[in-house]
This record gives sequence, C-alpha cells and structure tokens, in this order.
Amino acid sequence: MRTHLEQLDALEKQIVFFDEMPWLDTRRSDFLPAFERFWNDWGSARPNLVFIICVSAVSWLDKTFSEKGGLFNRETCRLSLKPFTLHETECFLHSRGITWPRDEIAECYMIMGGIPSYLKALDGKYTPAQNIDRLFFALHGEFRDEFDHLYNALFPNSPLHIRIAGALSTKRGGLSRSEICQQTGISDNGALTKALGNLTAAGFV
Repeated sequence: MRTHLEQLDALEKQIVFFDEMPWLDTRRSDFLPAFERFWNDWGSARPNLVFIICVSAVSWLDKTFSEKGGLFNRETCRLSLKPFTLHETECFLHSRGITWPRDEIAECYMIMGGIPSYLKALDGKYTPAQNIDRLFFALHGEFRDEFDHLYNALFPNSPLHIRIAGALSTKRGGLSRSEICQQTGISDNGALTKALGNLTAAGFV
C-alpha cells in the first residue's frame, strides 16, 4: 500500500477506505501490528492522507483505539451511522417501488427497524407479512439465522450480551444496573460495564 501511495501526487488528498477492517484482523494474520507500524512510521506524517475505517463491531474499535496499543489515541473522529427514521424508511421503500399503506410500513418498521440492508430485501410483490415469513421463517430465508449471526459478529462474548438484551426487553421502562444483575445473574463488574457500553454503542440499548 505504501508503495502505491508514494507513486501518487503528494499534493492531492489521498483517501483510503477499509470496509469491515476487523475481518482482516484475524488471529494469525498479524494485520493490526503491521498496520500500526505503517501508520506510526509513515502514514501519520502525511497530512494529505486520510484513512476511513468502517466497522460494525464497536468492541473492535474500543480495543484498537482506546487501549494502550500501537494505535492508542490515533483516532481523529468517530461517525456513527444511524438507522433510517420511519419517514426515511417510507421514502426508501417508495424509491424501490413499494407503496404499502402507512400502517403496513409502520408494522414492517417495528419488526425490521430502519436498517437499509434489511429493507432492501423487501419485495413489493408480497405483503409485509409475506415478506417477514419468507425472509425470517422460511427454511432458507435470508435472515433466518440473523439473530445469532448478528450478535456473534458484533460482540466477542455474545451470550453475555444476549442475556443483557433479553433482560432489558422484559421491561418497557428499562432496568437499573442492579436489576440487570439480579435478572441475569451477571456479576456487577468490568465485564458488565463493557458489555453495556458495547450494546449502547451498537444501538441495541
């Protein structure tokens, strides 16, 4: 990468975009130490160079930039992409030729949220109920295993996060920290603090 960037015009802005960088940082890849050396020894000294790192696992960001490793305090800013609002969801569906009545759009929004990748899977040939059935409950539905897949992909200790989210879902007004511990049997310690932080940053809480 350095060889390629050095061949470009140093007076022009250079933007490098990594989509889902944690997938490159596997246990045996040594990717992160190599990237740390690249950035600290060369990249950080180039004012025209911008790195954009896209991740869905917030815990990876915290581990990489918030602990005292090679990239500690190297993060310039963090931008969070929020789900569509209900109105934005309606506009998105209309842009795809789906013109359901508003009550059906609201029902679909309550089930799927405003996540564009989920909404993109909806097919206007079917009713909202038929879409939910074919996407989530059919034998080979696209999102049949999405719950487990999502938690496992986002959090390193997903069973802990699932227990917390499950407890919170039982009370509309939310739970205090002590109530979460009481309902889940989880100790009131740093692991709980980190899990709550991860769930909040990911938009689950």
